Amino acid sequence: MTGTLRDSAELYAASPLYFVIESGELVRDANVAENRSTSCELGALVIDESFRPTAADYDYRLDIANWGKPQYVKHGAWLVRLVNAASESTVPITARLLTRAYYMGIAAPVHAIAGATRFGNLPNYYRAIGAEVHYERGVYDNWTVDQFADYVEEVYVSKLPGQELNQAIQERAQAKEGPSKNIIRRSGYTLSSLLELRGYPDFRRYGPNDCAQWGAIFMLANDGQVPRFRGSSVKGLPPRRAPRWETVVKHTGGVAEFQAQSALRYAELCKELDTQAQRLARFLPRSNGVTLIHDFLRTESSPAERLRVLAQYTVLGRLHLPLSAERRQVLGLRLNPHTFSAILQQKYHVAPPRLYAVAEELQLHDAIWGLFNRLTVLRMRT
Repeated sequence: MTGTLRDSAELYAASPLYFVIESGELVRDANVAENRSTSCELGALVIDESFRPTAADYDYRLDIANWGKPQYVKHGAWLVRLVNAASESTVPITARLLTRAYYMGIAAPVHAIAGATRFGNLPNYYRAIGAEVHYERGVYDNWTVDQFADYVEEVYVSKLPGQELNQAIQERAQAKEGPSKNIIRRSGYTLSSLLELRGYPDFRRYGPNDCAQWGAIFMLANDGQVPRFRGSSVKGLPPRRAPRWETVVKHTGGVAEFQAQSALRYAELCKELDTQAQRLARFLPRSNGVTLIHDFLRTESSPAERLRVLAQYTVLGRLHLPLSAERRQVLGLRLNPHTFSAILQQKYHVAPPRLYAVAEELQLHDAIWGLFNRLTVLRMRT
C-alpha cells in the first residue's frame, strides 16, 4: 500500500499534534481536536499499547524516499522527544513502537531503518538517536495477555526463515527488545497458546470437531462462504492461518465433508451469537435518544458484529463514565475493539486492565476482543 505521502516537516513544528483515530489525520488546533470525537494527543497514542493499528487502517505513509542517515536521525530524535513528553518517565523506543508509528503514518518502517545501507540493526539506530534501551526489572509485570500475544505474533511473522520461535524470542530479549520466553510463560500461556489467540493454531493437534469449528469461524469472517482449497492451502489465506488439505481429509473424510460440517457448525454458531446479542438487547432503553443502536441492529447482518456492538455499549454502561446517550452509542458503534480501548484510555482515563476486568466480569471479553481478532485474521484477501 503506497498511501498518501506525509511530509516530515508536518511533524516537526513546535505546537502539539493530535491524531484522529478514525481517519489518520493530524490536527494542530487543540479546539478542533477537542471537537473530533476520536482525536488523541499524538505522543500519548504512540506509547499506548492498547492502540494496535494495522497496515490497512490508514492511508498515510511518511515520505522517506530521499532520506539519508541524517534525516533518519533527525526524525528519530523527534520521536524520542514526542513520546518522552507524553510520559512521566523515559519511554524505550522498540520495534513495536516504531511499527505502531509507521502504521499511523509518522515513522519509517523498521526494515528501512535497520537496512544494511542505513543502520544495519535497530540497536545502532537507538544509539544514533540517543535512545539506548536499558532493561529494567519488572518492566513486563503489568503486561496483559493481549500484549504478550501481540508480541509473540510480531516475532513469529518477522523471524528468519527456518529460525525457531524460541530462538527468535531469546535473541530479542538479549537485545533488550522484548520479554524473554521465561517471562512470557509467567503470563500463564505458552508460546503456542499465545499464537493461537492471534490466529495461528497448532493444526497438528486438530481433530474433527476442531476442523469444523475452524471452518465455522472462517464462514463467519467471510459472509457465510465455505472454505475452498487451492492446492493444499485454503484459498485467500496465508498457509499458516489455515489447516492444510491433508489435515482436513484425515479428520473429516474429504473436502466436501469438511465444508458440510463447517456449514452445520456455522449455523449453530450464528444462533449462539444471536442468543447472546438478544440477551444484551433486552436491557437497551427504548427512549432517552437511544436510536442509533436500534437502527444498527435492524440493518446489520453479521451476528458477530451485533454482539460486539451491544457488548461494547454494555461495558460502557458498567464503567459509569460521564457520557450522553448519543456519545455512548457512538463509542459502541463506530470503534473497533482496539480503537475502543485506546479512546477510553486517552479520553476517559480508563486503563486497559480496568476495561478488561469489567468486560470479564460481564463475560463479554471474548465477544469484544477475542471474536474480533479471530475473524480479522481469517478474512480472505482479495
